[in-house]
Amino acid sequence: MASFIDAKTLAVILDLIERIKKNILRFHLRVLPLHEVERVRVRKSSSTPSTRSGEGKGEEKTNIMNSIIPTALQEKITNKEDFILIDVREAFEHADFNIGGILIPMDTVFENIDAIPKDKPVVLYCAKGIRSAIVIQRLEEKLGYTNLVNLSGGIYSWRSVFPT
Repeated sequence: MASFIDAKTLAVILDLIERIKKNILRFHLRVLPLHEVERVRVRKSSSTPSTRSGEGKGEEKTNIMNSIIPTALQEKITNKEDFILIDVREAFEHADFNIGGILIPMDTVFENIDAIPKDKPVVLYCAKGIRSAIVIQRLEEKLGYTNLVNLSGGIYSWRSVFPT
């Protein structure tokens, strides 16, 4: 039995794919197999001199982005640890399947900044971990967040470990 998607839903999906592609190119991201990685190195070029010795204008410096694998996140949820869980996907994706938390689509993060605390761990997730990584990068660079964690591999990784 074939399933069909209406034209409006298809247009939204295609638009979302294009925005993801642009962000991948814009931030020079590579899709990595993150399902077993806990920390990911993020490279960025610095256009201003760094305070670290040996790093000058235009040199690459490496920041570490905190990540969590699905089994570790499930353990936090089971143990009722104090943290915030945020889904940065679109509403239709969240409605299709989610692991809980607050829905704050990527494009609305700065409009909803009050919902993202700086004083407790915040785990962000999306479909594959790319959009949430971009959001984390932006929040760390622009607003000085240091408590953000990316779900490695996103919902795809979660579902490969915890099929429904």
